[in-house]
Amino acid sequence: MPFSNINGLYALLGLVPFIVLYLIRPKPQDRTIPSLMFLIKDQKKAIANSLFQKLMRNLLFLIQLLIILALCFSIAEPYFNTNYDIESTHTVIVLDASGSMQAASGGNTRFGRAVEKAKGRLSKINTIILAEEIPLVIVENEEKALSLEILASLRPKATKTNLGDAMIIAKGILNGKDGRVVVISDFSKTDGPDIFTIEKAMASQGTTVEFIPVSDKAENVGIIGLEITKRNTKAFVKNFNDEEKEVSIKLIQGSATKGESKLKIAPHSVESIVFDTPEEVSEIQLEPKDDFDLDNKAYISNIMRTKAKVLLVTNAAKTSLESSLLASPDIELSIVNPPVLTITTKREKIDSFKQDIVIIHQVNKKDILPGTFEDFRRYVEKGGKLIITAQSDLSQINTINLNPVAVGELTKEPARACMEIFNEFTRQFEKEGCFAAISSHLKGEAIAGATKIASSGNDAIIAIASLKAGTIMYYGIIDRESDFSTLPSYPIFWSDLVNFLVKSEKVEEYNLKTGRVMSISKQEVKTPSGEITTDKLVMDEQGIYEFDKKKFALNLLDADESDITSSSSVFSKSEDTKSPETEKVQTKLNLDILLIGISFLLLLFETAYIKIRGDI
Repeated sequence: MPFSNINGLYALLGLVPFIVLYLIRPKPQDRTIPSLMFLIKDQKKAIANSLFQKLMRNLLFLIQLLIILALCFSIAEPYFNTNYDIESTHTVIVLDASGSMQAASGGNTRFGRAVEKAKGRLSKINTIILAEEIPLVIVENEEKALSLEILASLRPKATKTNLGDAMIIAKGILNGKDGRVVVISDFSKTDGPDIFTIEKAMASQGTTVEFIPVSDKAENVGIIGLEITKRNTKAFVKNFNDEEKEVSIKLIQGSATKGESKLKIAPHSVESIVFDTPEEVSEIQLEPKDDFDLDNKAYISNIMRTKAKVLLVTNAAKTSLESSLLASPDIELSIVNPPVLTITTKREKIDSFKQDIVIIHQVNKKDILPGTFEDFRRYVEKGGKLIITAQSDLSQINTINLNPVAVGELTKEPARACMEIFNEFTRQFEKEGCFAAISSHLKGEAIAGATKIASSGNDAIIAIASLKAGTIMYYGIIDRESDFSTLPSYPIFWSDLVNFLVKSEKVEEYNLKTGRVMSISKQEVKTPSGEITTDKLVMDEQGIYEFDKKKFALNLLDADESDITSSSSVFSKSEDTKSPETEKVQTKLNLDILLIGISFLLLLFETAYIKIRGDI
C-alpha cells in the first residue's frame, strides 16, 4: 500500500516503549487466604477461570496495540487508487477562443475542431471557460444538454490567449472537489501564469488535467502593426513562412481604392508601407488569402480634421511663428495688425474674441489701444486661450496680469533653454532636455499658481496658468535671439501646443487593440457582429465599434497570435480518444481519516471493556 507521507511511519517506533512496558510489568503472586478457601469448590473451574482472566488481559493489550497502529499509519497517510466514470463527475472545459484559433485547419478552423473535442469531453455537470485575453466563464455547473447547445453557438474572438488565468478560474470552481479540467488550445504564445505549474497545483488536490492540442502547420502573411496619424498610416506586414512571398496590399474606403502596392517579403521578415490616411473609416486588405484571414485586413478610424482657429496679433511683416502656424494642417490661421483687431491682413472681417487661441507676438506697444488687454482678460475668463510671446520691451507693456511670468529686464548672457516638464507638446524634447541656444532673454519668475514648463537658469522661459475658465501662457524665447526657430522641432512644437490647448482629439484614441474592456454610459453599441445595449463593453472582435457618436477601429495586431505556421509541439503523447461513457479516471482515495475513525471506535471499546471488567 502506498503512503503520501512515508516519514509518518517513524511513528511506529512508539510501539517499542509500549511493548517494553508490558514485558516488564510485575507478575501477580499467588497467595492462600484461609478465610476464602470455602469459595473454591471446583479445582477445574478455578484453572479455567485463571486462563480466562489471562486471555482477557491479553485482549486489552491487543486493543491498545491496534489503536497505536491505526494512529501511526494515519500519520503516514496511506491511500489506494480507484477508478470512476467521468460521466458522473464535474468537467471544466477551458476553450481557447483567441485569434489564432480562427486559422484554417483540415476543412474547418482550429476553433471548430476544438469545439468538437469539447463536446466529446462533456460529463454530467459542466463548466465552460473561454480563454481570451480576459477569460470569460460562459457556462457554470450546467447539465450536458445545455452545455452542448452553448458550445455550438460559440465563436472565436480576435484577442490574445490567456490560458494561465483561465486554468486558475477552473481550479477555483472545482476547489478540490471531484472533477477534471480539459484544456483545448493550439498552445501558441499565451499570457498569464505557467500552465504546467497550475496543472501540478491541481494534481496535488486530486484534480485531473487533460491538455488537447488542435494545431497543425499552416501558411500566413499578416498585418502585425499600424502607426496611424491624421495624415498618414504606416502598415507593417510579416511573412511567417519559410519561403519568400509576394503580396498585394490595398487601402480601401467604401468601394474606392485609395492606395495599392505590392511587396516582396523574405522568409520571417517584416516590410512596411505608408498610405495617406483617409477621413472617417477605411480598411487595409492583404492578398492573396492564406490560412489566417484575421490578419489579412485591418481597420482605420480617422476623425474629421477640425482645424483650430488661431488669431495671430502682430505688427511684424513675416515671422517664423507665422510660417509654422500656416504650415500646420490642423490650424486655421488669421492675422491682424494692431491697433485694428477686427480686419485681417487679407482684408476679412473677424471677431477676435471668438477664436480658439490668440497669440500676441512682436507688437508695437504704441499700437496697443487702451482697454485691449481688458478685452483679452474677459475673453480668457470665458474659456479662451491666450499666448504672450517674449519681446525686448514686453516689461513696458501693461498686460494686466495676463502673463503667467512676471518679466523683468533683458539679459544678453548666452544660455540654454531646457524643458522641466514633459507632456503632450514637449515630449519630443524628452531625450535632449535642453532644446535651444539663446543669446538673450527676459529675466522672469513664474507667478503663484503658474506651472513652469521650461527655464533658462533660474528664469522661466515657458509657463502656463489657468484663469477662471481659460488658459494663459508665456513663450519666453525671442525667436531672432535663438536658434530654435531654425530647427525642425520648432513647427512641431507649435502644432502640438495648439492641439494641446484646444484639447484636440488624437487619432490614436480611435484606433485600439482588441482585448480591452471599456466602461461607458449605458447605450446601444454597434459592434462588428451586431448591436448590443451595455455599459461595460468587451471589445474582443476585430472591426468597427460605434458608440457615443464616434467610431472606433479595433484590430488584433499581434505577431504571436499571427504565428500559426508551425504545429504545437508542447505535448508529445497522443490524445485519448475514449468516449466519456466508457472512460475511467483514476483518483486517489485517502485512508487516514478512516484509520483515525477506527482508532476512536477502538478507544471507546477499550473504555467500555475496562469498565465492564471493573477496573474503573
